[in-house]
Amino acid sequence: MSKLVDHLLILCAVAALSYTQLMLKWQANTVGAPEAADLARYLLRMLLNPWTLSALIAAAAALPLWLVVLGRLPLGYAYPFLSLSFVIVALGSTLLLQEPVNALRLSGLALIVLGVILVGRSQA
Repeated sequence: MSKLVDHLLILCAVAALSYTQLMLKWQANTVGAPEAADLARYLLRMLLNPWTLSALIAAAAALPLWLVVLGRLPLGYAYPFLSLSFVIVALGSTLLLQEPVNALRLSGLALIVLGVILVGRSQA
């Protein structure tokens, strides 16, 4: 496998994990906050929700992708790429869930992207 394929596997794992978080939050917002007395009913409702199930499937799909990555690349190189999920989830929560974002948060996200770029160039 080529370096490009390795990076595509990483990005697919990151995308699956990001999808998982965005779908879980969307459905948590849709179902509403659980009351302490109704916690079991809330969890059952969430776990039987098709969108929640799709998120769990995406998380499960990320595992074999990540195992292939770990077999091919040094952990110290590959692992920082997972931080891109922070960026995707933060931007996705702003665009899809209308959560607020400010300049300080955007600056932090930019630093994460810069860090991943630097790590990526370290393997050149």
